[in-house]
Amino acid sequence: MSSRAPINTVFFIYLNAKKPPFDNPDLRRAVNLAIDRQELVSKALEGAGVPCAILDPKLVGDFALPLDEVAKSPGCRQPKEQDLAEAKKLVEKHHPNGLDIEVAVRQVGNYVDRGQLVLAQLRRIGIRGTMKTHESAAGYAAFGKGDFTIIATQDRAMDINEPSGVFHISYTTEAGSNYGQYSDPKVDDLADRALKEANREKRKQLYWELQRYLLAKGDHASIAVGWVEGWFFKDKKLRNYKPGLTTYDNNTFMKVWIAP
Repeated sequence: MSSRAPINTVFFIYLNAKKPPFDNPDLRRAVNLAIDRQELVSKALEGAGVPCAILDPKLVGDFALPLDEVAKSPGCRQPKEQDLAEAKKLVEKHHPNGLDIEVAVRQVGNYVDRGQLVLAQLRRIGIRGTMKTHESAAGYAAFGKGDFTIIATQDRAMDINEPSGVFHISYTTEAGSNYGQYSDPKVDDLADRALKEANREKRKQLYWELQRYLLAKGDHASIAVGWVEGWFFKDKKLRNYKPGLTTYDNNTFMKVWIAP
C-alpha cells in the first residue's frame, strides 16, 4: 500500500543575484516567469508535491497563502503562454539573440534529471544552458561561495514545522541557504516582524503580505518550485506508523507493530 505525506522540504532553483546575468532583476523575473512549476512537480517529483507555494498549507495551515490565489500569480498561472511571452520580451530587451549560461547541479538523487527539465524550460525563452555537475560536497562548497550562475535544483529541508523556517533559510539577506545572495529590506522586515508577532491573526496577515510580495515582484533569487512530498510504501499488516513532519525527526518505529 502506498501513500504520500509532506516531508517539510522545498525544491528550489537559485539565481546568483550578485553577478551577470542575474544581477539584472529583469533576467531574474524572466526565469521566475518561465519556470513551469506544475510540469516540474508532475515529471520530476512524480506528482508528489505542492507546486508554486512558498508555504505549504498541509504543513502550516492558514499561514500559507491560499493555493487558489497562489495559482493565479505570475510564474504559476496556467496555461503558460502569457508568462512565457512576457519572459521572452524581458530576455530580448537585454539579449536580442538570447544568452548562454552555465547551470550547476549536484550529482545526487534525481537532480541531474530535474536539471535537464529546467534547461528545457529556459530554452523556451532564449536562455541556453550548459550543465555543470558537482560531487555533493563540492557543490555545497561552490554554492556557499556564490560560485555559480544558476542552480537548477536544490532541495532545502526545514528543521522545524513553523512558517518562519523557509524565509530564514532561503529568502532573508542573512538566510543560511540564500545562495543567490538576494537582499530586499522589505522581505527582511516582514519576515522579522512576523517571527516576533505574538498575535496569531496579525502574524498570519504578515506572512500573507510577505508571500504576496514575493510572488508579485518576481525578481527574487530563490524560486520555490514546490514543496516535496514523500512516497511511503507500507505492508497492510503495519500498524501505528506515522511519517514525521520533517525529514529530521519523528521517523522512529518505537510504537510500530506488525499485525498477525
